[in-house]
Amino acid sequence: MRLNKLVPTTVFAVASLFASSTIVFAQSTNLSATATRMIDVSAGQRMLAQRIVKATCLSAAQVNFASNFQEIREAHEDFKIRHYAMLNGSSTENIPRTTSDVILGNLSTVGRVFQGFSPIVDRVTQTGNIDQIELVSLNDQSLFLVGSLNETIQQISTVYAESLSSQNLGLTLTLDIAARQTMLSQQLVKEMCLMHLLGNQSGNIQSSMDLFDASLNALIDGFPAAGVIAPPTQEIRNKLIEVKNIWTTLKPIAEKSAAGNVPDRDSLYMFSLAMEAVLRTTSEATALYTR
Repeated sequence: MRLNKLVPTTVFAVASLFASSTIVFAQSTNLSATATRMIDVSAGQRMLAQRIVKATCLSAAQVNFASNFQEIREAHEDFKIRHYAMLNGSSTENIPRTTSDVILGNLSTVGRVFQGFSPIVDRVTQTGNIDQIELVSLNDQSLFLVGSLNETIQQISTVYAESLSSQNLGLTLTLDIAARQTMLSQQLVKEMCLMHLLGNQSGNIQSSMDLFDASLNALIDGFPAAGVIAPPTQEIRNKLIEVKNIWTTLKPIAEKSAAGNVPDRDSLYMFSLAMEAVLRTTSEATALYTR
C-alpha cells in the first residue's frame, strides 16, 4: 500500500527515568567543556532522529507539506554533519577528536544503526514516495538510533568522569533531562501523525505525555531524590514555565489521541506548529544552564 505521494517544492517512574540517564563529568575547564559539548551534540542527535520521522510522516499525511519535506532534508543533513564531527572532530562544531576507543566504539554503533536508517530517508527525498512498511521501518530504526545515542552519552560521561577529579552530577543530569524534552517534542508529533496514518499509537502517546510531564515538572521544581536540580536562576525558571504554558494549551489534543481518538489533518497541523514553539523554548531554556 502506498501512502500519499511526496513531491519536492514515553506513566514512567520519575526516579527510574532519571536514574537511567545519569551523567557525570567534572568541572575542570577544558575537559568539562569538551564533555558538555559532546553530550550536547549527541542529545541533539536524538532529537534529529525523531524530527526526521516526524517530518516524513507529516509530509506523507500532506500536513504543511512543503515545510516538512524540506525539514526531512535539513534534519538528515544535520545528523550526518554532526555524526562525522563526533567521529573525527570539527572546529566548526567545536568538537575535538576523541581518543577514547570506548567512545569511538559507541559512535561506530550509532553509525551502523544510521546505515539502516539513512537509505530510507534518501529514497523518500529522491523519489517522493514512502509506503507503510518503509514508514514503520524508518520509525523502528529511529528508536534504535535513540537507544544507541543514549548509550553513547552514558559512555562519554563515564570516560570523562574517570579523567577528572570533581563532578557536577546535578547540573549534567539536569541538562540531559532538558535535552530529552526537545526529543519528546518531536516524538509526540510523530506518534500523533503515525496514529493518523497507521493507527495503534495511543499507548505510545500516553507514555510520551507522561514522560514529558514528569520531566518538565522535575526541571521546574527540582527533584533532589533523583539528583535533578531546581533552576539555578529565575530566568531559567521563567523559560521553563513558558514551556509549560505552551504545553498546557496543547495537551488536550494529545490526550484525545491517547484515549483512542485519531487526530485529523487540521489537528495535526496545529499541534505540529505549536510543538515547534515547545522545541524552540525548551532549547532556549537548556542553553541558559551553561551560559
